[in-house]
Amino acid sequence: MKTTVELPADAARWLRSVNRRLGALASDQRAEIVDGLRAHLVEAIADGEASADVIARLGNAAEVARTSIVESRGGSEAVRLPRYLTAKRVLQILAFLIVLVGCVAYLHSEGTVQEFGPDPNSQGDPSVPVLLSTHQQNLLELGGFTFLGFVTIFVVAAGAPLPIRGKAWQPVSIASAVVLALPALFLGWSILNFFIPAAV
Repeated sequence: MKTTVELPADAARWLRSVNRRLGALASDQRAEIVDGLRAHLVEAIADGEASADVIARLGNAAEVARTSIVESRGGSEAVRLPRYLTAKRVLQILAFLIVLVGCVAYLHSEGTVQEFGPDPNSQGDPSVPVLLSTHQQNLLELGGFTFLGFVTIFVVAAGAPLPIRGKAWQPVSIASAVVLALPALFLGWSILNFFIPAAV
């Protein structure tokens, strides 16, 4: 039965840091490297060496991870990252453009503004408001920074997954889809339903 020796806090943090930086490798390769480093830490600490000294001797976590990746690829400095323009990434780029167009169209959509007040030509009760004027005004002019800030949230949400690579991409994409689905759910069939295909 395999027994796991608990490492000191600083050694455990260092090992987790190395593990996070090995994301370019397959899971079995990553596990092999981490297990080897763990065994070295346990052995050195058991022999009486301070954990801080062992970490200092092994080196910076980022450098250890980089060296391990290079060695696992036959000594080549070129580390292959996952291909950026996958089918899902292309869909996200299209979704971002859809949201951007939808937000611009939303801000420039016009509504009827009616102004009421006392009738200057009436001899009746001045406290009774009457329609004084009607004109068209777009939402950007009407709401200013309030509407601009509102739609900016969705533009940022749509673009958030685009620069992300690796393990963080999926949770960021899910969070983005949730944010983009909210306008369609709560605002009904309006121009913000541009966000439906973006969320999907």
